[in-house]
Amino acid sequence: MAWKRVADRRCVGCGRRRHKNEMIRVSKTKDGLIRIDLGANIAGRGCYICYEEECFAKAERKRAIDRALRMNVSDDTYEEVLKTIRKERSSGSEN
Repeated sequence: MAWKRVADRRCVGCGRRRHKNEMIRVSKTKDGLIRIDLGANIAGRGCYICYEEECFAKAERKRAIDRALRMNVSDDTYEEVLKTIRKERSSGSEN
């Protein structure tokens, strides 16, 4: 029986590995724009973060999204990620 590859990714906040569908992807396009990529289909450099505010707080404190995307990320972008986390958690789509 052939093994199916599991798409695990690491959270930039807490470092835990989870299936990529259980996290939010933040990606940088070729044009240098930052997008929240819930479908994980935007081409370009990206990073993943759990749907937990504690993970977001760690990532924000460490400026982990900046390092992962290799660019300075504005505070507005961090705020947009937090709003998305809260929205997705309230809709129950994180699992």
